[in-house]
Amino acid sequence: PAPLFDFLRSRGDDYRVAAVDAVYGTNFDMVYGVSSAVGYDFPLRRAAGLLAAVTNGSDGVTILSEKLGTGSRAILDLASVRYLVTTTDNSGADRVSRLPGMSVVFRDGATRVFENANALARAHFVPLAAARVVAVESEQLKAVLAHGFDAKNEVIVGASMPGGTPVRSVRPLLSKVLEFRQGINF
Repeated sequence: PAPLFDFLRSRGDDYRVAAVDAVYGTNFDMVYGVSSAVGYDFPLRRAAGLLAAVTNGSDGVTILSEKLGTGSRAILDLASVRYLVTTTDNSGADRVSRLPGMSVVFRDGATRVFENANALARAHFVPLAAARVVAVESEQLKAVLAHGFDAKNEVIVGASMPGGTPVRSVRPLLSKVLEFRQGINF
């Protein structure tokens, strides 16, 4: 019996979970069928770069409460982190409780789960007009991490679309999702 993971599984698959300050072991998410914010074992390079501002940096798989603050909130939102798992056995629960918009949605002994109501869905659309071209990859990450970046209404793209088409020459089209299926890693 694992009440924590039963609770997290009951909340749906649309968002990710972050274990703060190593409140439980690496890959526990996978064992219990819960989507992790940092991936499993080896996060992808770009995801690790984004999460570096809130993780231990060396392996990118441990989110640290001491690095969570107002500026890092956008990272959690963009990474679809809806639930942050903490404990009162260290300062993690206290630090997360001070973040704006966080509320406790689960308690079991020293374990606390906070809900981030501003977390974005794993996939969402923004208008083409909201695309900002940043050609250099390292500058793209800086733009995403910059104060004021609004992931809900803005997107950073390279100088061209797939196939080399410049962003400015793409004609906006009406679109709709015809089918959506979740599989491994999503």
